[in-house]
Amino acid sequence: MRLEEFAAGRAFLTGLSRHLAEYGHRTTNWGLSTPSFIEDPRPVLKVLKDYVGQPDSADPNRELQRLVAEREAAVAEARERLQGYPAPVVAQFEAMLEAAQVGLRLTEDHGFYIDAYAVSLARELLSEIGQRLAAAAVVGHPEDVLMLRGDEIREALRDITRSEMHARVAERRTHLSRYAEVEPPAKLGTMPAGPPPESPFTRLGAKFTGVPAGPSEPGVVRGASGSGGTATGVARVVRSLADAARVKPGEILVAETTAPPWTPLFGVAAAVVTDTGGILSHSAVVAREYGIPAVVGASSATTAIADGDVVEVDGDAGTVRIVQP
Repeated sequence: MRLEEFAAGRAFLTGLSRHLAEYGHRTTNWGLSTPSFIEDPRPVLKVLKDYVGQPDSADPNRELQRLVAEREAAVAEARERLQGYPAPVVAQFEAMLEAAQVGLRLTEDHGFYIDAYAVSLARELLSEIGQRLAAAAVVGHPEDVLMLRGDEIREALRDITRSEMHARVAERRTHLSRYAEVEPPAKLGTMPAGPPPESPFTRLGAKFTGVPAGPSEPGVVRGASGSGGTATGVARVVRSLADAARVKPGEILVAETTAPPWTPLFGVAAAVVTDTGGILSHSAVVAREYGIPAVVGASSATTAIADGDVVEVDGDAGTVRIVQP
């Protein structure tokens, strides 16, 4: 049976359509080659299915109320500790607090409207062009349009009956396939001797990119504390969001890094472990928002931890212990 045959099913489809109309321009990754949720809603359906299986305590509204209460308590505590300080110090705190709250909204809007929405609109245009070029046999498949430069697309559209781009597409796909196997070096050039000069910018950079983790011991991976708490579960090593469907509720998400399109996984995973990042990285910030433990900057996590290992994540100590290989 189909959902359209049930009143509840029709209501769900209506709600899904409204959601996709407003937020469906997001994708599972950045770039023009990734279909938006409007084109392929399976990632959205996967997250909904996982959310349905969560306990009542994972209700989004309840979680939002928890975060609001936590924020208000932290602000109240900070203001209480500032009592007795000179007025300019208190005024500086209030100004920086307001700037941070406004800046966070601007950052989220930038990520949605520029990184996702605008790119999705460009993909829609290129998809239509690709359909026309494929229909005229200029390329073999509509997605081949992504292998062409802007001037080549304009050239093909000016005289669509006489253009032929198959050889160029094949050559560029070969190049992409070849370079996809290249592992980039950790750094380029010669690193200067000694630690970098102390400054607000180097401290800020370290909070985003992380600092080298301490020495590890057998069965233990060390990183930085991104979000407090502990959790034990099956490790699911995810190299890209194409593997996201393998992450089940209660499992530990282990990845090289995460980005905004990965956010729904934080509502499913019991904890997050990443190779890179600091306490202000996406992984750490979102883990704190979702109230789950996170260890970030654990440089060897995705190689030292095997998919399926049972691990214990200690977000306070910044360690991941392999309990059962």
